[in-house]
Amino acid sequence: MLSLGGYFIYKNTLTPNQPPVVPTPQLSDNETKKQTDKETAGISYSKREKILEIVRLQSNSDIEATSGDDWELDIYDFYKIGTITSGKYKDGDLLLVLFKAGGPCKGASCDKPIHIRYVKNGNIVTLLPKISYPLPIGNGTSKVNPFKKFGFSLAADSNFTIPILEYPKEIQGVNQRQILKAPEYLMEEDGGFDQSLLYKIFTHPIYGDIYTTKAEFSPSRSFEPEGQGGAFGSGSGTGGCRDAGCFTTNQFFAFRPDGTFLKFNYSPDISVKEITWTDSKKTGEVYESKTVAGCSRQELDDNSVVAPSLVSDTDLISIGNVNNKGDTIYGLKDQNHKLYTEFYNTYKEYYAGPYIYPEEKRQTKSLNEFINSRPIFLWRDPFGRLIRFNNEEFLPPFACEPIIYLYPKTEQSVSVAFDKIVKISDSTPDYRNGWNVIADPTGKIINPSDGKSYPYLFYEGWSLIFPIQSKGFVVKQSEVSNFLTETLPKLGLNVTEKADFMEAWLPYFFDSPYYFITFLDQSVIDKIAPLQISPKPDTIIRVLMDIKPLEKPVVVEEQKLKQTLQRKGFTVVEWGGLKR
Repeated sequence: MLSLGGYFIYKNTLTPNQPPVVPTPQLSDNETKKQTDKETAGISYSKREKILEIVRLQSNSDIEATSGDDWELDIYDFYKIGTITSGKYKDGDLLLVLFKAGGPCKGASCDKPIHIRYVKNGNIVTLLPKISYPLPIGNGTSKVNPFKKFGFSLAADSNFTIPILEYPKEIQGVNQRQILKAPEYLMEEDGGFDQSLLYKIFTHPIYGDIYTTKAEFSPSRSFEPEGQGGAFGSGSGTGGCRDAGCFTTNQFFAFRPDGTFLKFNYSPDISVKEITWTDSKKTGEVYESKTVAGCSRQELDDNSVVAPSLVSDTDLISIGNVNNKGDTIYGLKDQNHKLYTEFYNTYKEYYAGPYIYPEEKRQTKSLNEFINSRPIFLWRDPFGRLIRFNNEEFLPPFACEPIIYLYPKTEQSVSVAFDKIVKISDSTPDYRNGWNVIADPTGKIINPSDGKSYPYLFYEGWSLIFPIQSKGFVVKQSEVSNFLTETLPKLGLNVTEKADFMEAWLPYFFDSPYYFITFLDQSVIDKIAPLQISPKPDTIIRVLMDIKPLEKPVVVEEQKLKQTLQRKGFTVVEWGGLKR
């Protein structure tokens, strides 16, 4: 009740063009105790200074690599960022190591290192896990001594910490609804505060001033039709965050004294099921509060914040209330408002229901039908930002984790490109109006433009808006792994390709008890993602899964899968999935 009361006072004093000035949140007694239980020390920070040559090691070992491509190796880059001024490590050098793990890598995060911190006293270098980026379970990096070639021995100290350099899973603002959580990927990057793009939202007692994107820099779109995804951490990497894309994601940012910053996400604490509507419009099943431009972590922003210049208070009309919270849900008074017309025109341009499934006769909605299907509703979040929710029915499905393998009969140059209807939001190696590579019969790919080798071509993106097909399989969450194990070979994937598919896709099946799973016929895939390959392959196998989460099982007509193609001559294999 206190938090709700604080929220209403905060909301009522907010004006659309004026960021709120808020008090500093206080740590709870438990948080205070956790901090006092840790060993800390004073730090004198200095400008980042490169101190040792880059080390390349065999993956998960401290054996120096004498051969191999960079993508196969663990790479360590060493910098001094300060000096310990008190405690047991007094006068020790505080080191920041930028680490890239070996192995195949896909997407925008490939060139972005994770941060590991050590303290060096004499010839002993001590790993500081509490202020190093949390490594995946099973990764052996914490036991590797990357300093071995320089004659330094390795130790580890799991108690020592520097609170401002830790990695909190979540932080809280001035009330209980202002909960910010660490993103699953790329929580920390290199870069400095940009006053032109950000404004202060509150001050945290440990992590200092917390900032978010100024509303006028929000994309304010339903989705990005030009495929300019991957804005999270855009331009970041060993050289740091270098362009506007770093801070125009509507995330929340905490800047640290060693030249790094943390990113936090806010998830709206309301759902469409909690809303009591006061108008008669039809409500969609699922609404998306992000500006989608790609798959999963390639959304263009963390929340679709609408700029005051686009929607003012006088444009809004109350259309509902959130049960048990009292929040107002807004619509737009003018049915010809830019948010409606722009969304409708984009939907109309890219909708391909009749083209993809002519037998199902699913036609494009008229503007009036579109408006009456509640394409958009608006809500002010606990930070006072106006958030836009988009009806998922009118959004494109995104091709997630697609992989293309090339198996020519002999080593040869191969060009691969998509038709212009395909919008690429992310790729590895870089898709520059296509890929022009050298492939050999083992599947190894050399990209002449960067001189690196790759096990496959990776991309994410979208092309057309179309409904999910009606025939498929209803699979219990616990049985998805077995289902894919049995089904993927029937679709033509070999052992390696099946393993790669399952490694990429099983993590998506975690938040619903059941899933509707269907596979697009190759003739349909050729319509939504026309592929141009030269020289022309003798065999092309394309597998594209489409999934929809379900709260409970439903009755569907089982899909009949077509017979697997036999691989002959130059073979190309592609797999991926659609995320709605």
